[in-house]
Amino acid sequence: MTSTASLANLLADPDQNVRIRAAMELGISPDPAAAPVLVDALGPELDSRVRGMITWATVQHADEALDSLLALVQDEDPAVRHQVLHVLSKIGGPQILPYVLPAVADEDPQVAIKAYRAAANTFAPEAVPVLVARLGDGDAEQRDQLNRALRLLGAWPVEPLAEALGSPDPAVRVHAADALAEIGSPDAEPAVIALARAVEDPEDDVRLAAVCALGELDDEDSAEVLRQTASGAEALLSAVAGRLLAAREARAAAAQE
Repeated sequence: MTSTASLANLLADPDQNVRIRAAMELGISPDPAAAPVLVDALGPELDSRVRGMITWATVQHADEALDSLLALVQDEDPAVRHQVLHVLSKIGGPQILPYVLPAVADEDPQVAIKAYRAAANTFAPEAVPVLVARLGDGDAEQRDQLNRALRLLGAWPVEPLAEALGSPDPAVRVHAADALAEIGSPDAEPAVIALARAVEDPEDDVRLAAVCALGELDDEDSAEVLRQTASGAEALLSAVAGRLLAAREARAAAAQE
């Protein structure tokens, strides 16, 4: 097997295929010295395929690489923070939690997105309030990624998301409903009462988001709220609720076939 020092030099080769091969060999190497070599290569690498292989290889040396990775979470270069958090999200575990939680509020949106996933992949309830505190922030991509991170935490975020439906900020209320829709049944079913109240929200967007979230639930209580909304006077909500009920019935019929 090629020495670690030689492979380290090959990680700087202009040929991306050579770099990919070097990263792969470092990943399967039993030499613990491969870990710092891989961590050092994370930031400078620009090619996505090579970065993917370096990420995989670094995860194979997670025990040896972890301290070096954690030290880079607050690096001044957002590209480094982004890539390090991506690797940490693959490693997961509660040991990374104190380091990734502050990054959830990173000023760089792409870094924050990686921090959402890394925090969720700790599967620690302590991540929930920090993630929920980001409701309403960022663009559509950032909000969608936060929803996906919250979904990974199962039922834990449901109660604080239901509480966030009462936020004074309509953007937070909309985002809370969207996050509950992402979580769906069965975990989000305890939020039906809060979502039913949100169907009466003074803001159009909040009402619509709440109805859509109810459409992602399978329990009878959510169906009843949708039926009431479908028979209501507000044309848009009535139409959306009707379509959601029809889709629910189609799913139920398909499941019985």
